[in-house]
Amino acid sequence: MARNSLLADWAGYITSGTIGSGVTFPAGHVINYVTVLNTTGSGAQASDDGATFGSSVTISSPENDSIIIVWAIGGKAQIVANGTNRKTRCGIDFAQTGASGTPNFYFSGATEGHANYAGSYASAPGSAMAEYTSDGTNDIVISCRCGRYDSYSGEWDATAASPIRIIAMEIKQ
Repeated sequence: MARNSLLADWAGYITSGTIGSGVTFPAGHVINYVTVLNTTGSGAQASDDGATFGSSVTISSPENDSIIIVWAIGGKAQIVANGTNRKTRCGIDFAQTGASGTPNFYFSGATEGHANYAGSYASAPGSAMAEYTSDGTNDIVISCRCGRYDSYSGEWDATAASPIRIIAMEIKQ
């Protein structure tokens, strides 16, 4: 095939270095990748459901049935008060813009900071992972979330020395 003919075939798909809307990616292809590094913020929470904190990332205009895979790693998960068998919950919060209810869906990917005996203040790097199948209706805002497992507050802190990174990928199905 001549070079000019090949370029003519691709003319409708590539314009000024961008891929046109006529391109279809195969299943399993990463079609969106976003990340943020939280260096400040605290998720100290006295409720079981907890609350979001720090910077978030957004998957804009997700495709219907695409898979959103998220990791939040780092920071310091710890117990706020000493005691026996106390745990904190590190999680990922998914909220759809324009949808009612907060959070729309919440996944706890891991638990950290388990105090084994009275007087211990356990701490460990936090981690949370989640997978979600998009319905393709709204942008998805993803944040860190922290809660407790008992009557004492749990905490997931981000500092410059111990940041929390959120990584989110949208994968075509």
